Order: sequence, then C-alpha cells, then structure tokens
Amino acid sequence: VAGVTANRLGSLILDPLLRKLRFLKLKDYRSFLIREKDDQKLDALVANSGLYRTFFTAGAIYLIALMSSSATAYLTRQGLITAFVIGGMVVFLFAFKKEDGYIHSRIEAAKNK
Repeated sequence: VAGVTANRLGSLILDPLLRKLRFLKLKDYRSFLIREKDDQKLDALVANSGLYRTFFTAGAIYLIALMSSSATAYLTRQGLITAFVIGGMVVFLFAFKKEDGYIHSRIEAAKNK
C-alpha cells in the first residue's frame, strides 16, 4: 500500500511539478499513442520512469516524515491513523480522476483517426 501511495503521489504532485519547472519535458499524448504501437521498448521505458519516480517520491515522503516527527508527537495514535486514511483516500480519488482522463483521451484519439 505504501508503494502504491508513493506512486500516486509522484504521479499527481511530483510529475506535474517537475514538468512545470521544466526539469521534465511535456509529452504529446497523440504522438505517444501512435508511437506506442510501433515501439515495443516504449512500454518498458515508461514503466522504468514510473519506478524511478516512485522511488524518489518514497524518499521525499520519508524525509518529510523525519522532519515532521516532532509535530506528530502532539497527535494521538488514532488521530494519526485517521489522518493517514483520509489522506490516502484523497490521493487515490485524484489518481482515479487522472486515470479516467487518460481513458477519455484514448477514446477521443481513436474517434479522431
């Protein structure tokens, strides 16, 4: 669960931030769909990219947790667990919305061919 959560946080927060800062280039989704059919290695490259993003995000989460450990001393154990559950639900709700957008984009691309 922690790995999937780190992956989604990276997808929802880190990836857009790095693209806005121009550390990563924006991708043309239509070109990706066309190239994906011809380039078998593209799937592996995309998977590796996501893995690296997840590892980086997990490290960032760990550092934030270390830095905020004194702040969590004031929370009760039940309050901390509740905050994590609610936070996780919010992350996955937005991840669900993002994936739904990808589905609609692929449908639109197929209609426009």
